[in-house]
Amino acid sequence: MSDALNMAAQWATIGAFIAATVSLAVIAFQANRYMSTRQADQRQREFENYHQLVRDLAQGGETVRIAAQKAIIYELRNYPRYADISIRILISLQDEWRADDKTRLLEEIDLTVADLKKVAT
Repeated sequence: MSDALNMAAQWATIGAFIAATVSLAVIAFQANRYMSTRQADQRQREFENYHQLVRDLAQGGETVRIAAQKAIIYELRNYPRYADISIRILISLQDEWRADDKTRLLEEIDLTVADLKKVAT
């Protein structure tokens, strides 16, 4: 009888171990899936925010004040993933704005381009 109880206890232990392992695997899979979805959402928001900043900066004109454009130029530093294209956009705008005598913006562009070149690939 004692052998039967020991055998039952061993099987119960093995069963509990298998159940715990399967539960942990399911939790790990769900956590991975959640993090992947969250990262994709974060990248999409970053993409949308970056393009809105560039749109606001490039359109400028009467709708966006120079102080706001200066802040946008500075904010582009927070998007290292887009450093290469940001540098090209800023240099292009710098050439365009040089004729418009927007010296305060030109100085900020110089600072931001220098900062972005540190992270550009």
